[in-house]
Amino acid sequence: HVDTEALAENCGGDLTPDDVARQNSPLARAIRPSEIADFCVYLASGSAAPIVGTVLTIDGGLTSGSYSFRESFGEQVTREATC
Repeated sequence: HVDTEALAENCGGDLTPDDVARQNSPLARAIRPSEIADFCVYLASGSAAPIVGTVLTIDGGLTSGSYSFRESFGEQVTREATC
């Protein structure tokens, strides 16, 4: 969950992007656009030269393994990542 206007508009009711992320993400808050920008700057720097041939996911830990979250209808669902 990235904290954007589009996410805020689709949260519904009095929920904020952080509220939604707190229910659905191990990070327990929305990712700030500046955090993604900082990551892109790092990847464009010489310090990131050893990083090749991989996909880097910025999702607040959502795909890091087994996690639980509440679907929009409120039911508790457990999902496990597969290797």
